[in-house]
Amino acid sequence: MANGGAAERWREEAEFFDGLAAQRANAVAPLDRRVIERYRGGGRLFPKEYYFSVMGDLRGKSVLDVGCGEGADALLLAALGARVTAIDVSPKAIELGRNRARATGLDDSIDFVCSPLETARLRRGSFDIVCGDNVLHHMLPVLDETMKLLASWTKDDGRLVFMEPTNLNPTLRRIRFLVPVHTETTPGERPLEANDFRIISQHVGGLHLPGPADPVHPPEHGLRKRLVRKAPARRSPLRARLRAAQPAEGGDPRRHDGDSRDPRPRLRKTLPPAIRP
Repeated sequence: MANGGAAERWREEAEFFDGLAAQRANAVAPLDRRVIERYRGGGRLFPKEYYFSVMGDLRGKSVLDVGCGEGADALLLAALGARVTAIDVSPKAIELGRNRARATGLDDSIDFVCSPLETARLRRGSFDIVCGDNVLHHMLPVLDETMKLLASWTKDDGRLVFMEPTNLNPTLRRIRFLVPVHTETTPGERPLEANDFRIISQHVGGLHLPGPADPVHPPEHGLRKRLVRKAPARRSPLRARLRAAQPAEGGDPRRHDGDSRDPRPRLRKTLPPAIRP
């Protein structure tokens, strides 16, 4: 990574998330046991639960939580039995995460690290799972270098599990075009696009990018299927406009499959359910 540009990028990220952490500095409370049970299994109806379900049984696993922020996911990972290393560039977010871990009695199970990824002193091939919740889309200027690092820290039989916003669904692209929404973002972040996944696939094996018609959640999400079946099929002016509108960009990525001998770590990329008009 270019030292000057990377340092400035990390400084911007740290300042932004320091500000968010400062707003919640006093919001330290033990992790509710009901929350832990929710992410241990259950219906897994929503993307966050699905994200955790993809990781499977975490007992005894070594997990790297990338871009851990204030430690919400790190606490859940540790409560579910993992040995967690949680890394972030925001000193205030890391401090809040440590306070939350102490309040929950999980401080011995989580090692919080405040560092940019490229200067982090982490051992190669030391993690069963490398994961992140809405992280990679902050790394786009250095995505190739980032994926190389993440893959190097993953065990040969390990996995990378990330949940990210994407710009692959034609319907969502139309909605973004028709209904602009203000969001608080850091400079340079955007949803992942087809070329970003091509970069990712150079460093990991088994990357499958669902198209608009592909199911994302597994068959056990029966409630969602039943709700869809029972929902009346009505047409509306908005749906007609969505059908008529052209996507902001064309082309959907399809599949980048590694064969069974691919030495790269496997990537499980969790995506929200496709929205179909």
